Amino acid sequence: MFHNIFLNCTTGYYHLQPLFFFEYNYESDMSSSTRRQQQERDNEYSSNTQQQQQQQQHEATIRSIDMTKDNIRRSIEEIRREMPRYSQTVTDFQNETADATREIADNFLDSQKEVLNSMQSTWAPMAERIGGKGQGNY
Repeated sequence: MFHNIFLNCTTGYYHLQPLFFFEYNYESDMSSSTRRQQQERDNEYSSNTQQQQQQQQHEATIRSIDMTKDNIRRSIEEIRREMPRYSQTVTDFQNETADATREIADNFLDSQKEVLNSMQSTWAPMAERIGGKGQGNY
C-alpha cells in the first residue's frame, strides 16, 4: 500500500491528511505470458544462484583439500629435518643404557669376586687345620 501525505494549512493549523491511497497488484495487471516470462526469469536467477553457490562450495572444498595436502607436506618435511636429531637422541639413550648395563654387570661381578676372596681367606685356614689333622691320624 502506498501512502502520500500533505499538510493542510487552511485554518492555521497543520493537519496531516492522506493525499491518496494507492494499491497496485502487479500480478493482476500482467498478462499470462509476461507472468510466465517473469517466473522463468525468477527460476533462472534462482537456478543460477544455486549453481553459483554449488560452484563456490566446490571451490572451497578443493581449496581445503589443497591446503591439507600442503600442511601434510610441510609436516613431513619438518619430520625429515628433525629426524637426525631424534635418531641421535635415541642412539645416545641406547648408548647410555648399554654403558649403565655394563657398569652394573661389572660391579656385580667385582662384588662376587670379593665375596669369593673373603670366603677363601676365611675358609683356607680352617681347611688347612682340618686337612693337617686328618693326615696325621692315618
